[in-house]
Parts: sequence; C-alpha cells; structure tokens
Amino acid sequence: RLIIKTFKNSFQFMSKSKKSFRLLVINPIWPHPHHSTRAANVVLFELISGFRELPGVTVAFLKIDETPNIPLTPDEKNGLAEMKKSGIEILPPFQLTSFPHPLKKLKQVLFPSLSDFYHQLDSKKEFYEYVMAYRPDVVFVPWSEWATALCADLPVLKFAYYGNPDHKSALARASFRFGRSLLRAPRFFAEWIRAKHLKRLHVSSMMKYDLIADVAANDAAYYSAEGHPNAFYLQNVWISRFGDRWRE
Repeated sequence: RLIIKTFKNSFQFMSKSKKSFRLLVINPIWPHPHHSTRAANVVLFELISGFRELPGVTVAFLKIDETPNIPLTPDEKNGLAEMKKSGIEILPPFQLTSFPHPLKKLKQVLFPSLSDFYHQLDSKKEFYEYVMAYRPDVVFVPWSEWATALCADLPVLKFAYYGNPDHKSALARASFRFGRSLLRAPRFFAEWIRAKHLKRLHVSSMMKYDLIADVAANDAAYYSAEGHPNAFYLQNVWISRFGDRWRE
C-alpha cells in the first residue's frame, strides 16, 4: 500500500485547497485480480482498488485500445464487474487511430519527435479531448512507456509509476554491439543515434510529470540526476507471504 499512501500524501500536500479528487487511471491493459495471464493486470487491479479506499477520492479507469474488437476474457469481465461493484467508474475505451510510419526508423535518426517512436501520440488531440471531458484532477499512468508519453501534456496533476525506460536498454544493446562487427557497425551506430534521441525526448516528457515513482532505485536516481524534483523509489511488492493464498 506504499503507492496508495504516497499518492494520498503527495497530492494532498501539492493541492492543499482540494479536499477531494477525481482520479483517472489510464492504461492499455485491462485490470483483473487473477494471475492467469500477466502480473501487470493484477498489480493494476490492486492499485485501482487501493485508490478507491482513500476518502475523498473518486476513481475511474480508462483503457486505451490499440486493437479494436478484441473480446474480453472471463478474467477481464470478472475484474471489471468487481471494480464496478466497488464504485469504480469504467469509462468506454478510447480507440487509437494512428499507425506506425513506414519510414519510422529513418525518421528516428533524423530530427525525430516522440511520436516517431510512439505512433500512439498521433491521436493526442482526440485523446486529450476525451480525457478532459471526464474532468480529472489527477491522472495516474502505471507501467506503459507510450501511455506515459501520450499523457505527458495533459493539463492536470500527473503521477507516473515507472521503470526501465526503453532508451536505457536500447543504448546498452547498441553500445555492446557497436564495433563487434565492422560490416554491421553502421547499423548499430544508427541504433545508438536513435536511442540517444529517444533519451532526450523521453526525459523531456517525464519532466512534465508531477511525481515519478520508480519500481527500481537506480531508475529513481536516474530521473533525479536528470533534474526531476519528485522522482523516488517505490516498491511494487505488497503481497503477504502468508495471506489470502494470493487471491487464487
């Protein structure tokens, strides 16, 4: 529950005049409490449920859809039913209409924008209109690099829950490969250039968030070193070793 407590303390401190919040959680996956697919679905469900327990906080969830007409799994249906029963509002999913540019790798080397790495940002105008129609006071975006980038300019308080940004692993791979094969060196040099561009754009985007909670201490230190005033380590392991048979 550290994440929930941090959210409560931080945003009450930053907005002392507000006695209640409309919190919108945004993510590209459906939350549910069963671990039959990915741990991320379970973590997302527990986070949203925990926020609902805070006094004065109205919680809603918005899924960003990249692929239309994908039917819900039984676990997803059950998870949504449980959230609705507890008073969490489920907004109709937002359907993205953007697609990767056919020359995206070239554009990523030559004076790119963040949308050259995350084509989902091409739907930004319509997405912002959709989000702001809900009138959120706070937006919370966990564990999605492109969703975090997409939400960075929303004119509300923003909380990112984050770890291992894409450019760090891309830079490590390119640096390792570069020079190991003279024939392939130009390709790896281009990968390094793309990763350097992504780093610059990503850091600029993350500076627009009011809070960055990181699942790893080294990432928290990284954003702090880059100049973010509110980046900190926050573990995501809250499960009791002995309780609940973990939600079976």
